[in-house]
Amino acid sequence: MPHDSASVFRIDRLAVPAAAMGPLLAQVERNQARLRAQPGCRQAHALVRPADAEGFNLMTVVEWADARAMAAAKAVMDALHTAEGFDPGTFRQRLGVRTDSAVYDPAVVSAP
Repeated sequence: MPHDSASVFRIDRLAVPAAAMGPLLAQVERNQARLRAQPGCRQAHALVRPADAEGFNLMTVVEWADARAMAAAKAVMDALHTAEGFDPGTFRQRLGVRTDSAVYDPAVVSAP
């Protein structure tokens, strides 16, 4: 159930091979710096933990003031990537990174 807040959260969960962690983190840091500069970005975080001897689990969380701010930022990022000749999907595929992405609304938790 959505909360009264208009905030929306974009959460990306990534399974990252150990050898891909350096290049992927560099791109995540670059993207998050750009996202933080967009109107309506409230916060952006990248979280990591070892998955096993072969890799890591990385999660990025970006809070947006509302869905319109998130959509506007996506358009900006798409245009930047196109201008740079960068395709995020191809980049992740080349590195062997598996991704699960979704948009979440805050949940209302009722007190007992």
